[in-house]
Order: sequence, then structure tokens, then C-alpha cells
Amino acid sequence: MKKRNNSKNITLNYKTTLLVDVFPLAPVEIYYTYILETSEQKNFVGHRVVIPFNKRKIMGIIYQEHRGELDFDRSKLKKIIEVVDDKPIIPEKMFQLARWVADYYITPMGEVLKNIIPPKLKIPEKKYIQFIGVSDFEKNILNKTEQKIINFLKNRKNPVSFESLKQQIKTSKLEQNLDLLVQKGIVKIIRREKAVIPKKQVFHINSQMFSENVFSEYLEILKRKKALVQILQYLYELHKSNKNVFELEEFRKEFPTKNITKHLENLIDLGFIEVELKDDTDINPEYKPSFNFPNELILTLTKEQEIALNQITKEIENSKYSSFLLYGVTGSGKTLIYLHCIKKCLEMGKSAIVLVPEISLTPQLIERFNNAFPNQVAVLHSRLSDSQRVKQWISILNEEKKIVIGPRSAIFAPASNLGLIIVDEEHEPTYKQDEPAPRYNARDVALIRGKLENCVVILGSATPSINSYYAAKLGKHKLLTINERADGAKLPDIILVDMLEKRKQRKVFGQFSDTLIHKIIDRLTRKEGIILFQNRRGFGLLVECRFCGYIPKCPECEVSLTYHKSEQKLKCHYCGYERKYDSNCPKCGKTPMLILGYGTQRVEEELQSILSEFGYEPKIERYDLDVVVKSSDRNEIIQQFYFGEIDILVGTQLIAKGLDFERVTLVGIINADLQLNIPDFTANERAFQLFTQVAGRAGRRSTLPGEVVIQTTSPNAYPIQEFVNSNYDSFFKKELYYRKHLHYPPFFRLVSVEIQWKNENPNEELISFIKEKLDGLKNAIVLGPVIPIIPKIRGWNRKVFLVKINRTKDPNLANTTKFFRTLYNEFHSKFHSKKLKLIIDVDAQFSLL
Repeated sequence: MKKRNNSKNITLNYKTTLLVDVFPLAPVEIYYTYILETSEQKNFVGHRVVIPFNKRKIMGIIYQEHRGELDFDRSKLKKIIEVVDDKPIIPEKMFQLARWVADYYITPMGEVLKNIIPPKLKIPEKKYIQFIGVSDFEKNILNKTEQKIINFLKNRKNPVSFESLKQQIKTSKLEQNLDLLVQKGIVKIIRREKAVIPKKQVFHINSQMFSENVFSEYLEILKRKKALVQILQYLYELHKSNKNVFELEEFRKEFPTKNITKHLENLIDLGFIEVELKDDTDINPEYKPSFNFPNELILTLTKEQEIALNQITKEIENSKYSSFLLYGVTGSGKTLIYLHCIKKCLEMGKSAIVLVPEISLTPQLIERFNNAFPNQVAVLHSRLSDSQRVKQWISILNEEKKIVIGPRSAIFAPASNLGLIIVDEEHEPTYKQDEPAPRYNARDVALIRGKLENCVVILGSATPSINSYYAAKLGKHKLLTINERADGAKLPDIILVDMLEKRKQRKVFGQFSDTLIHKIIDRLTRKEGIILFQNRRGFGLLVECRFCGYIPKCPECEVSLTYHKSEQKLKCHYCGYERKYDSNCPKCGKTPMLILGYGTQRVEEELQSILSEFGYEPKIERYDLDVVVKSSDRNEIIQQFYFGEIDILVGTQLIAKGLDFERVTLVGIINADLQLNIPDFTANERAFQLFTQVAGRAGRRSTLPGEVVIQTTSPNAYPIQEFVNSNYDSFFKKELYYRKHLHYPPFFRLVSVEIQWKNENPNEELISFIKEKLDGLKNAIVLGPVIPIIPKIRGWNRKVFLVKINRTKDPNLANTTKFFRTLYNEFHSKFHSKKLKLIIDVDAQFSLL
């Protein structure tokens, strides 16, 4: 007779062992095979994992379950430390897209995947251990380490973090012992909600601790800790001025030391300050309704809009890849077509991605989209806080939001069941990423993602890129044309002013012709909006000593520094270097320095002075990168100008893109020659596009006709002539002729091969190596190496080869990218110096900048 066992049944969840291939989120090209031990029966492809890699613990993504034989000893395989996610965050089609980006743009796959995921998602979340219960029988068969763990956990009501447990239980096998306890049902491991959104720290000063007696007593106690005393004295001054709340970033500006967090923790322990964790993930305050836009879906479509919409929605219903080039004049209502197309997608249960070229475009656009689709819009861009970006990303991943709006990086948004991708203002060069790798063009990535997802792609523009328009003419995109503005408004009249003639006639006021000044005064009298375009920020473009010719340059970039009068600083617009402006020449000591050229600051100041002489004191604001870094400033300026609180807006190309102000009736282009004289093959195309786009801000309503004044010393240049005639097709034909004969896109593709080095002298061995390799490239024209216009950037010296690939010989660059991948790998195996870089830019937009 068997003896009955009255002890509690023990259920063991035995683990299975899998071999999986993992891409580390690091600049590595190949995946690595790891052992995954798990008790879960599911597909782990697309999950983040923590892996041992080169004596470090880093994040990786499971790419696939390993199949086939290993080409090395299995005993050398390492185990995955932790699976971070409950569900995959990289779906199969996104892996395919990442693979294409890596191959085409010569970038390690790990680096591409790293760029797809928001930064905070790359950090594994904390895990906590919760005690469940243990019988006497179980307790007797536990080993000593397991018993220590139980004794530590059993008296704690709340789960204990793994880090805290590790500090108490000194053993190298803590994780193995925890796994055993989990299998026995004695403890459970809790992971906080996936991608816990980091909260912002706000500090409150405890007033009681800053009474005279208490404060003096602690100053005496802490007198040897000088840094802490210094911080306390600063807090005391804040308290006296009734500022009892501050944020960590504010504090870091006052005390830029690595130990500031530790000092604040000490002050929290002493009771001087208290910390509050605030949720700063809400982006609604940033994009609250400000412009009184209606729900545009109720508006009546024009005949041209209806024709375009019907063709697009037909393809959306087919759920197959199709691409359209929507070529509509400025103010033709392309956004209304986008809204109706997205409505169709939502009705079919599909999602949509809308790409915009600039973050500055999003406030107006998001309000229009939110009005049409409440609680359906997610926003992704680099100026969101980490926590905001993570929250938006998760809302897309979990299908809580079906519409994604953002600049180029939003093309990698984890939208599922994608029905539509819109690339608004598709001609903009900002869709091309320059730094860091991958150097992708979001417009082209959108077309590839459209093919992979079997969805429709719309490229929209009033001035299509030469490449896209040429592709449409060849039938690669379906061309949809809208020639009329939406509400019957006419395109603005364009007035061409020859500044050479005006100067001869002495009819200029600084940078302003009498024509433009009179038009400005007329609009001020009528209280209508005015936009002035000057595509250079700062006050003066450069500073020069009139006696010795010295020009202050950036020590890191070898470019002249730009004078910013409002801050009295000289700044580098490439690396951010800045220093105080001194009117005395640092070389010869003489004064004053000459300020040459006109930036937006100088235009603003000069115009204010001129109008003051005529008896006008308008409110003038600038709209450039210097003043729109903060989203609150950006939104406030746009809103004030929209409602007439600002009379004149002076800006760079930021004001040329997609903003809609019905009160604007005058646009002035201060110096058209600035854009024309850029030494690059795209200069004429960019000039025509910028002039047309900024002109399109004027006269967007039939009740308020618009005018554009363009000032130039080159009135006969064909980009200006075709702009004045509003004739894109004629410009396209002329530009195409030059491109064909000079072997530029769309007939040839450009690959820039750039060598960078830190030392003063170039590495001749490297230059010879690259030149020899490039000479072996078939069907290519190789130029260089040459020193580019900007010979040094951020401390790195530069030399560039420009490679032109005949499009008819290698249409998809399949052979070319293989060649450059080999070159990239050979460079990294031959040259290990940290003082050398090889940058390969496929489909480079600029030739030698």
C-alpha cells in the first residue's frame, strides 16, 4: 500500500530552449545567434531582448528563429538575459523595410533598427519580485539562497525591485534562483506596464526648512560641503523671491556639474526640497485649438478635387500599391483631398501616415486633422520630450491612434494595416537625412513601404521635385493636376524689381526698393498681413575687420561665424559653436568690425527704422530657427500673426511651407539672388520652388487678392522668369535639358563618398585606397577627390568624391550598392583608426557642399 503524500502539489513550468538570431541595436551589419530559454509557447520575432555583447549588456531585436546548422561549436553560444516585451514591436514588414534601408543606404542593419525605435524604448524596464506564499514542505527543500530570498520578501507588502533584491542577496546566481522560485509558484516576477512613460521631476522648496534658525543651523553643519552650501544659498534666494518650484533642467543651467542629481537627493533626504513626478506626456496643450478651423470634411469639393479624390479612393479600396503625384497650385486644397482619403482608410479599418517637411508645419495641420478626426491623431517628431514621444509611439503600436503626422522619421511609425502614406510638399530637401546614418530619403522610403504594405502613396506638391515629375511623366506615378485655387481665389500678381536699376535711380532704402516699401505701407493702412522672405537667419552673414581683413571663423568647421545682434554673439550654424561679439578686431585690435550681409534680424531692424521715418510703428516678428526652437514660441507667433496681432512676419524658408493665413495679401522676397547663387546643381530648382511656395502664402482667399514683390539683380535668370510667369512646365523642360547634358539626376544618380579625418594632414593611404576602388566602378563618372565648400565640420576635415551612376545601366542601383557595401566593409577592416571616417551618401542631394 502506497503512503499518501499530503503535501501541496508542485507545478513546474519546464523551459524550452530555442536558438534565435538577434540584431544588436548597435552599428553592426550581421545578426548573432543566441540561446533563448522560455516557458512561453509563442513567436518571439520582433521582441526586444537584453543580450551579452562584447562584455556589455545591450538591447537587441530577435530577427528570426535560427534554422540550419551552426558553423561553430554550440557551447560557444550565449544566453539571452531577458525578453523585454510581451508582444513584438517590430513587425515582419518593418524588418523588410529596415533591410531595404540598410542595403540601399549602405548602413549597418543594427543601426537602422536603432533609429526606428524611440530612445526610451531601448532601455529595459525594471522588474519587480512579488512573494506569493510557501508551504513548510517547500521551505524545507529550498536551498540557502532561495530561503534568503523568501525571508527578505515575505514581510514586504509591495513588490521589491530586482535591483533592491540584488543588493540584499549577494550571489552571482540570483536570476537562476528566482527562475526556480517562479517555477515552483512561490514568487512571481512583475514587469511594470510595458514602456513605462518616464515622468518629469518637479521640485518644491520646503518653506519650514528655510526659516532663519533652521537654515543657519544647517549651514554650520554642512559648512565643509561647499557645493551643497552653494546650492542651499541659491535655494534660499529662490525662496525669498517666492519661487518655490523648479525643474531639474533649470537647476542644471545654474549648476552644470555631474553631481547635481546626487546633491538634490541629499537635500531631499535632509527635507529641504520635495520631489513631485509629473506626467508631461500630454501634447494637447501644445496643439490646442488656436485657429478656429472648421471641420473641412463638410466643405464642397471643386471638380478638379473630386476627379483627383475619386482616382485615389478607388486605389485605396483595391488595397494594392499605387503611387500618385498630386500636383496642385498653392491654395488648391490638397489637404482637403488628404482628409477625404484618410476618411476612406478609417472606414475600411486602415491607418494612415502623413509626412510633413518641417515640425513648424504641424500646429495648423494637426488642428485641421483633429477637427476632422477627434482622438485619432498621433504626432511624432524630434522636439517632443522622450516621454511624449514614447507615449505617442505606443498609442500607434497599440492601434489606439490610426493617423500619424510627423516629419521624415514618422515614416517608421509602427502603424499596422496601413492604407495610405501621404508625403506633403514632397519636393522638400528636408526629407533627406544627412546626419546621422542612415542617410535615407523619407519620400523614397515611403514608396518602398507602400509596396511592402500594399497601400497607396500620395506625393503632394505645388512645385514637384524634378525627379518625381520626371518619374510621373514616365508613368511611374499617376499624375493628378489641380490648376485652380480652392475657393475661386486667383494666384497672386508678381512684380519683378531689378535692384540694379533701383540703385541707379536711388530708389532704395537699405535692402528695400521703394516699390516694396510702398506696398508694405499700403497693406499696413488696410490692416492686411505681410510676409517678408530672407533665407538667412542672424543679423549679419559675416563680420570682417576693415583694416586687416580678419574674419572670425568657427574653430571646428572652418566657416565664418554669423553675427546675432539680439544676443551679441557670433554663432556657427553648423555645429552650434558660439562666442561673444567684440567690436575690436582680435587680430589687429582696431575697431569697429564691419558687419556684412543681411540676415532676418537685420531685415527686421532696418524695416522698423524705415517705417518709423514714414510714421508707422507696426509689430514685426521673426520666424526662423532662432525663435522657433520652443514649440510654445512657434505656436504663439503663428497664432498671433493669424489673428492680426502681428503685422509683418520676417522669416526664412520656414514661412514658405504649407502655412495658411487668409489675411496675407503681400509677400516680399528681399534678395532672390541668395538662393540663385548657391554653388550646387539643385540651386535653380530650389530657387523656383522656394519663390513659388512663399508666394503661395499671398491671396489665398477670393476676397483678398495677393501680390508678390521679388527683388533681384538677376531679373533674366530663367528660374525667376518662369516664376514670374507661373510656368512650372517650362522651367521643368529647361532644367531637364541642363541636367541631362551635365549628367545629373534624374538621368544619373549621385553617390557622395566622403573621407573625414582629425589630423591636420589627410591620410594619403586612405585617399589612394578609395580612389583605386572607385576607378574600378563600371558605368560611373567619378569626380574628385576635392575639398568641398565647407572644408571642415565639427572638427573633421573633409574630402569628397562625387560618383555619377548612369540610371539606364543600373536602374535600381542593385550592382552599385553591392559595390559600395564591399567598399564600406573593406574600409572598416583595413582602417581601424577612430580618427578616420568614410561616409557614403546614396542619392546625395548636394554635389560639393
